[in-house]
Parts: sequence; C-alpha cells; structure tokens
Amino acid sequence: NVDSSKKLKVQVWDEDKVGKDVLIGEDEIDLSEVISKNHVDAWFNLTNDSKSTGEIHLIMEFTPK
Repeated sequence: NVDSSKKLKVQVWDEDKVGKDVLIGEDEIDLSEVISKNHVDAWFNLTNDSKSTGEIHLIMEFTPK
C-alpha cells in the first residue's frame, strides 16, 4: 500500500564559485497524482519568500513493486 499523501520538495539553487549558493526557488509537489496516474509530465511554479521565481519542468514516473 502506497501513502499518497507524500510530498516531494524540490529546490533550485544558483551555484556560485565564489561566495554563497543562492536559493532560486522551491515547490512542494503532491505525489498523489503521480501515484494514481503512474506518470506526470508537468510544469511547477517555483517561489522564494512567497514570490514567483520561475518554473521547473518535471517528468515523474511511479512504478509500484
């Protein structure tokens, strides 16, 4: 039995050679759709401090045991 209430936290960072890496944005993705459909190909909004900072395209596949 799969717990469909799980979430995937995605963070996108800007890697700096000098200085500190900077968080561009993040999102928490509800995995229930991935589990129920076995496949999701979608764009997700990234935010940082409640401000929109862009989108990320993810293709996710769920294969039950």
